[in-house]
Amino acid sequence: MFYLISQLLLLLAIASLLSGAIGWLCRRFISDNAHSEEIRKHQRAGRRQVAEIDDLRRELTDRNSQVDGLRAHLEENQQHLDLAEDEREQLLDDLHHLRGLENDYRAIVEDLARIDKERADAEEALEKARKEATEKEQLLLQSGQEARQAEEISAQQLMAAESATANLEGIIASLNNDLDNKTAAAEAANRKQAELADEISKLQSKLSDAEKSSAQTIGGLNKSLRDEKDKLSAAKELIASGEQKLKGIDALLTERTKERDKLENLAESKQKEIAALQKEINRLQNEAAEARTNNHKVVADLEHALDKQATLAADANKQIVNETKVQDQLKNEIGSLQRELKDAAAAADQRSAKAAEVLEQQKLATVAADSAKVGLDNELQELRRQYGDLKNSAGKTSDRLHASDKEAAKLAEKNANAELKITDLEAQLRKSEAQADVNNKRFQREMNSKDQLLQGKSDELADALAQIQGLQERVGEFESSDAELRSMIENLQALLSEERRLAGQSLLARIKELEAMLEAERRKADDLREIPAVSNISWRSDSVTHASAANTANVNDKKTGTGQK
Repeated sequence: MFYLISQLLLLLAIASLLSGAIGWLCRRFISDNAHSEEIRKHQRAGRRQVAEIDDLRRELTDRNSQVDGLRAHLEENQQHLDLAEDEREQLLDDLHHLRGLENDYRAIVEDLARIDKERADAEEALEKARKEATEKEQLLLQSGQEARQAEEISAQQLMAAESATANLEGIIASLNNDLDNKTAAAEAANRKQAELADEISKLQSKLSDAEKSSAQTIGGLNKSLRDEKDKLSAAKELIASGEQKLKGIDALLTERTKERDKLENLAESKQKEIAALQKEINRLQNEAAEARTNNHKVVADLEHALDKQATLAADANKQIVNETKVQDQLKNEIGSLQRELKDAAAAADQRSAKAAEVLEQQKLATVAADSAKVGLDNELQELRRQYGDLKNSAGKTSDRLHASDKEAAKLAEKNANAELKITDLEAQLRKSEAQADVNNKRFQREMNSKDQLLQGKSDELADALAQIQGLQERVGEFESSDAELRSMIENLQALLSEERRLAGQSLLARIKELEAMLEAERRKADDLREIPAVSNISWRSDSVTHASAANTANVNDKKTGTGQK
């Protein structure tokens, strides 16, 4: 009766243990499914975020290329502005040259004025000489009349008249020489005027060429400025869209950091679950030790179970070896990633993709470790079931326990070996835990490196924003310089038109004045050439001599007549 009661109690205890184990397994299975589903969701979200980040990086690369194109275009515009500045300086040099030519023209005009003054002085001297000649002619006529009236004029008066005539002829010759000199000076002035006219025509042609070139340059500058305004407006739109994209990237980065925090929390929860499993394993080991001390048969059966556990441990070792291989592969991949990071710093997208693959492999390794832990849990449940079976069979085999006392020593040795195996398994478990800690630390380092990369990307984005702001400032400066350049070009056009108008008017007026003066000088020269000064004076001197000779003849005739009378 007591035996039946003990068997019933044992069966009830086993049933309660089995129900608790089954409930725990169900809860564990449900939590694992929920956790795996959450991990898969996070993985899918991570893949989507990685794809979105890749797209955003490609868009950022395109925006950077567009910004580089805009910079090149701005440099080209700066070159155009430099060329326009050079052309403006060339126009200013031409204007200075024209002003120098104007100064030369003024000097020539002053020389012409001086020549005109000298000519006027010569004309005054000639007029004075003419007046003196007319006065002397009048005196000669008066003296001739006095000689005709007075027969007592002596030969000294005739000599005085001849000397006066000779003096007058010398004066007239000197006046004729002065007139020839003035005529030569007038011809030289005419030649200089022709040269000035040629120079003026050349200047007018240069002015027309400068006007054409300035008009073409101004037209090209206006066209380039319109194109630049269009391109700058397009660049502003691109910059605005780039800023919106950068804001989106910042939002995605914040979401990414939140996801990373969630993954860290999940890793901490995994570590807590591993600690709980370790406690459960220790508890099971304690229960197994109590079972070995209570029943030698249980120890014999446990030896078989330990052999099986050894096979499982061998499988676990194989799995650990495979995991170490995977970890070595991950180390190799991380080394290759580091080499790629050192060799190709510019390939940020490839590094990010590779890091994402490594993260995926790490997650897969974590999932594999979780599955291995699930397998160990199943094996522990199997051991518990076997332990219950052994307890059930312990009552049936109580008679055979007495026969197996001789084999106790052997079983003790086997038990010691099993304990050694258990200690080895515990050491391997600690080693695997240490390796898991190392993996977690490495994962943390990788996450830190990725955070640093993300920080570098954010710094690069900040630099890009600063560059965009600098470009906007340069665009504003370019617009202000564009307005200044346009105002300078308009002022230069107005100045050139005013200078051209004034120069044309002054040149035309001066040319007309010179032509009038030259025409007047020609008339004066023609008038001077038409005056028969020397011939008239010589004829008058001849008439005077003839008159004096006639007077002497009359005197002689009178003398002879009186003598005859």
